[in-house]
Amino acid sequence: MTAIRTMLASGSDETLNLLLNVVRSDPQLEVVACVKEANRVVEELTRVAPDIVVMDVELRDANGFALTRRIMAIRPTPVLLVSDGQTCTRPETEIEAINAGALSLMPLPDASARWPSADCAASFIERVKLFSEVKVVTRRGVSACPDPRPADHEEKGKKDETGISVVVVGSSTGGPVALQSLLGHVPLTLPVPIVIVQHISPGFIEGLAQWIGDSTAFPSSVANDGEIMKPGHVYLAPDLRHLQIDQHGRFLLSDADPVAGLRPAVSVLFRSACRAYGSRCIGVLLSGMGCDGANELLELRNAGAMTFAQSEESCVVPGMPGEAIRIGAARKIQRPEHIGEALGMLWG
Repeated sequence: MTAIRTMLASGSDETLNLLLNVVRSDPQLEVVACVKEANRVVEELTRVAPDIVVMDVELRDANGFALTRRIMAIRPTPVLLVSDGQTCTRPETEIEAINAGALSLMPLPDASARWPSADCAASFIERVKLFSEVKVVTRRGVSACPDPRPADHEEKGKKDETGISVVVVGSSTGGPVALQSLLGHVPLTLPVPIVIVQHISPGFIEGLAQWIGDSTAFPSSVANDGEIMKPGHVYLAPDLRHLQIDQHGRFLLSDADPVAGLRPAVSVLFRSACRAYGSRCIGVLLSGMGCDGANELLELRNAGAMTFAQSEESCVVPGMPGEAIRIGAARKIQRPEHIGEALGMLWG
């Protein structure tokens, strides 16, 4: 089996040694470089051509977010950011990591912890292997929404004459940036709710909801069990619970088993939307690893719903929309901003 070429980067000798010991414990992972300075990361990228970069948020002459942006612009390579537990507890940290182009942010233990435990090391190695296979794309700058809009920029309460009841969206790796771009091109007068399942580390969904609201001017919140959806509002599935909607426009949260290892799962949301609304639903599948939601997007299309998939070239990770495209689940294949514009035209 071909070794996975892994570059490690951190301004801390302790962190570098910790990462080095864990990576070397798996024979499939090969450490091809260990660096401490940002300028050497860029140099080594060209010299050793790693399959993945595991990088501390803090280096000696730069931060990992800025350096990730440089990597994605110069030589796109999967990046797994790591940081101390205190930094990772701030919701904005993972949003910034994903916005920069990293595939994920993984916490390191505090100095007093005994690490790595067998489970912790296995989880870390599994993630390195998984992310090393991701085909990332060049990003010369975040293509997001236009300048933030005031919440009262347009008249509210536009009448819905389309018969559409809800827009459901699934996204994963690369999803926050795609969501921001899509919502930034949807008019604030949208007369239906938008319900989203975004795969993100536990503890960060509230921060994502706030970030979406701040950057797009849409009211945005995490869905509550039994809550009735409101037009023109963005809702996100909560941590570790499946999100469903019923024919009365009500949210139903569930602790049912994960689907393909995922909870919340896009598939659960899409299936419930298909049952409750059928052709009166719009389904959207954005950037993400794996295939969650693809088959259920096809169910929506077969029920007469309008379905969209993000174009593969615009994805950070094209797995989920790529699978939807492969099986014919998407009526339209577009960049996120064009999907937003298309939604706006329905009520234009």
